Amino acid sequence: LRVCDNDVGDDGAVAFAELLRSDSCLRALSLTNNNIGSRGASALGGALQRNLTLQTLRLSQNFLGAEGGAALCEAAAVNPLIQDFHVRLQDKGLD
Repeated sequence: LRVCDNDVGDDGAVAFAELLRSDSCLRALSLTNNNIGSRGASALGGALQRNLTLQTLRLSQNFLGAEGGAALCEAAAVNPLIQDFHVRLQDKGLD
């Protein structure tokens, strides 16, 4: 599912996190350049720790912040299914 450049923000990311908690067939999600901040990234990270199908997540060009970035890294570390994870370190809020 590719939802790039749509300004979904934190509220949209939280909604996608709810989808990831319940979805059993979504294998790829791209939310590049959507003005997602720390709250949204943290919600996605929490959902990814429980998701059993997602293999690709793209979140570049967002404002993930240190807390959101840490939540995503934790999820990637405990979820062996995530094989393709894109978050650029130069994104605002991660340096």
